[in-house]
Amino acid sequence: MKINPRPMAVRLCGRRYFKKTPNQSNPAGGHQIVFPMKSRAEVLLMVQAKIRLLHFAYSTEQAYCHWVGRYYDFCLHLPPPWTPERKAEAFLTDLAVRGRVAARTQNQALAGLLFLYGDVLRKPLGNIAALRAKRPIHERTAPSREQVRALRHAVEDRPNTPAGLLVAARWSQGARCYFIA
Repeated sequence: MKINPRPMAVRLCGRRYFKKTPNQSNPAGGHQIVFPMKSRAEVLLMVQAKIRLLHFAYSTEQAYCHWVGRYYDFCLHLPPPWTPERKAEAFLTDLAVRGRVAARTQNQALAGLLFLYGDVLRKPLGNIAALRAKRPIHERTAPSREQVRALRHAVEDRPNTPAGLLVAARWSQGARCYFIA
């Protein structure tokens, strides 16, 4: 989603996002500031303006705006009294369970939310205990030294083909098994 920030940024900075209402608890007739809920476009413009102010990469801007937009859409279906931490936990857990995203994707979404709350809204999130996506287990792809020795001893030379020499040359230089076709 491409948004031209210049005309909107001037309007957003000049517009007041609060209205004064009579405060019922203060008998002196004080005022209470009420913040109306911002639209999705306004929130994304705030995130985009802060990212550009901090000179982040354009790809970071796109990723953070994407995740903040998805988070905004997700929060529309949640009960209003939930705390931001609980909303973030629900969003990240939903990504892991229903969305079946990778751990790195979930970390990117978490980074976008931390940026939104910490840098844009100036209300840092507390502890988030969301269900995390599992990282894949990496197995060793290179053979062990014993397996290489067994391979070198098992290869026999044939007429007009120095197979033993080729295997010895390849494996004596530390080649991995993914070099073998």
